[in-house]
Amino acid sequence: MKNQTEATYQFVKQKILDGTYKPMQKLIETQLAESVGVNRNTVKKALMKLQQDHLVVIEDNRGATVKSFTLDEVIAHLEIIEVLDGLIAKSAAQNIQESQLLELAEIMQGMEADREHNQVEELVILTNRFYDLIYESAKNQTAVSMVQAVRTPLWRYHFRTLLLPGRKDESIRGMQNIYQALKNGLAEEAERAIRTEMYNIRSIIEKNYTLLF
Repeated sequence: MKNQTEATYQFVKQKILDGTYKPMQKLIETQLAESVGVNRNTVKKALMKLQQDHLVVIEDNRGATVKSFTLDEVIAHLEIIEVLDGLIAKSAAQNIQESQLLELAEIMQGMEADREHNQVEELVILTNRFYDLIYESAKNQTAVSMVQAVRTPLWRYHFRTLLLPGRKDESIRGMQNIYQALKNGLAEEAERAIRTEMYNIRSIIEKNYTLLF
């Protein structure tokens, strides 16, 4: 039953993050149960977990809906992420392992291939793994725990920026700068590179909010 709950949680989470389920959309338990092939009790448990991630809002007698954020809320959260990501990247540059650097290098190669073939969904997956590796390699896990609590519900906004013309190229360049700083063990440069990338994401969302959402 625990595995079914986790599978349901991951299914709905992915649909929210990739934009299949839109902000303010009502999530019908019976439909979700049919889609995943589980019972409604399992769906309820998964939705409660998603509420803890601030991806879903559950109200008495109204059920669950996908959480919506105002532009001001998105910008405020991204400002927090920028600062925390800077601390994390600085720590990661001083502690990252060779195996993690090798995986980052493979991710960068995969991103180039996805860009050439315009595979946005695959690029999103690699982007997510790119940041996860940085978080895993950082010694400052307090900052990691804090940023992950803020990051998860906003990741869908980040991903949708990749649909804008030229944004995939900019994003890959930004992550390449982060990777090079980590590879060379340059803590201050890693902090600056990741904060620059997060600043760019925030600026793009602020300028294109109505187009993206």
